[in-house]
Amino acid sequence: MTFSFRSLVVKATSTLARQLNDHISGLRALIAIESAEAILERVSHSKGAFRLQVHLAVPGPDLRVESTGCTAQEALLKMKKELMRQIQLRRSPRRDQPNTRRQLVGK
Repeated sequence: MTFSFRSLVVKATSTLARQLNDHISGLRALIAIESAEAILERVSHSKGAFRLQVHLAVPGPDLRVESTGCTAQEALLKMKKELMRQIQLRRSPRRDQPNTRRQLVGK
């Protein structure tokens, strides 16, 4: 897996980049990740001072998460929760879609 981390305007700490890399690497047990790209930037709007964008290239549609926080650490924690939510949704069977195999056997 390739991992790319960019920081725009913000001086990112190596600790934050390492935490992000460790978390994404840990997700590989749940989903195959070909590559990961993260961008941290400082913004000036009411949602928070930091925005973290993560793009994971995975089989099927890629996963994209954007989180904001008053601190870079808060944005990181929100990103972790959202990535886990998206992965769990993808792994769970969908109840709203009919089982096409069952339909074909019944015909």
